[in-house]
Amino acid sequence: ILAQDETKTASLTFRGHLSPRLVMNSGTKPWLGQQTLDGGGWALSDMREWLNGEDFFGNLPIELQNGIKEVVKLSDNGYYDYQTGNPTLTKTADKIFIASAEELNALNTSYTLAGQGSPYPLFTDNESRKIGDLYWTRSTGGKYGLHSFCAIDLDGRTTTLGGGNRSGLVIYFCI
Repeated sequence: ILAQDETKTASLTFRGHLSPRLVMNSGTKPWLGQQTLDGGGWALSDMREWLNGEDFFGNLPIELQNGIKEVVKLSDNGYYDYQTGNPTLTKTADKIFIASAEELNALNTSYTLAGQGSPYPLFTDNESRKIGDLYWTRSTGGKYGLHSFCAIDLDGRTTTLGGGNRSGLVIYFCI
């Protein structure tokens, strides 16, 4: 249990860890948006589609599915606007999501855009973000390159990875 939601739309947030092996064996592409570009960000990513679709969410026990509340998340949409090069924030409604770098209290504005949620109180430093695997955030790393997404490394620090890399996932849902 990570936090109580003050909006009253969901009362508790839970997290779970999916190993890189499970993600790799899911048949999905790891994070990819549009041909490994970060264009569209989390909203248009294959990872979001997989987590919220029949392959993942649809295979959870029906009792759990019925208890999970849809929540609105803000994410940057990547650097797909090549004329201006400026990302904007996009709202998505998700039942299963991955945290933004900002929610993990790991925002690095040299990588990604601020405004993607308030930090969960659990995450105070690098040590509190470590899980023993490299794992994705829903923030893009577009300021670093057009094919990159923010991740948390083995030391709990923010890094960027190309969308085709295989990494673990830390998933979240609210009830």
